[in-house]
Amino acid sequence: MAVLCSAKVGIHKDRGDVKDGWVAMICCREFEERELCFPGLGLKLEHKPGDVIFFCSTLLEHFVSNFDRNRTSLVFFSHENLIDTEEGM
Repeated sequence: MAVLCSAKVGIHKDRGDVKDGWVAMICCREFEERELCFPGLGLKLEHKPGDVIFFCSTLLEHFVSNFDRNRTSLVFFSHENLIDTEEGM
């Protein structure tokens, strides 16, 4: 888990996460509504405090549009697979 306080990050993919894994992002505190942007898809998702957004952060370039400094996000991710896919189940 990462706690991002007023972090402004440019367009990126999360390289350390599991390739086929999902990220959950929860936005906290009071801030003006902003957009989670996915340039490759031409998609902008408006979000406000309390919203939860799930996406594949290693596959999709993403960034958050400009926001005021009160924005805090909790980001849940995985750097390892839970199941060894080579051995199967």
